Parts: sequence; C-alpha cells; structure tokens
Amino acid sequence: MTNRLFFRRAIDPVVEHHGHSDVLVNKMVISQPVKTLQIGSGDYHSILDLSPRGPLLMSQVGIPTLRQHYLPFLSISTAQRRDCQRHAP
Repeated sequence: MTNRLFFRRAIDPVVEHHGHSDVLVNKMVISQPVKTLQIGSGDYHSILDLSPRGPLLMSQVGIPTLRQHYLPFLSISTAQRRDCQRHAP
C-alpha cells in the first residue's frame, strides 16, 4: 500500500470506462489479532503502510480526478470495536 501505482490501477480503469469518477470513498482499515505487547516492527510497519499512508496515497491519486468535475471527496475513518476480555494478573 505504499506504491501510488497500486492506487492508480484502481482509479484509471474506472475513468477509462466511464470517462470520470463521481465519488471516491476512501476507507482503509487493518485488523490484526495481535495484542499490543506482541506487535513486532514488521506488524507495526504494515499497520502504518495501510493507515494512514494508504488513505493519503489514495487521496493524492483520486482527488485530482474528482476536481476535474468539481465533485466532493469523502473520507471515512472507522475503528473496529472488539469485545475485550479481562485478564487476571
């Protein structure tokens, strides 16, 4: 998710087929079943590569297409709710 070409490949076929894009819904989230103290540097970088870097790159690629037709941009940010279990010390 760190390569603009990935996002370009998502948007370009839409514009080529329809001539424009009416909307860009930018929702990227990552969920890992790993406890905070178990997150390694590889996991951490994967999280950062998807969020916030992914939405930033998608916005940078998609917003110019929307602006050509004076269309609005919507960014959705979500957090996944999980039921937490209490762990006795």
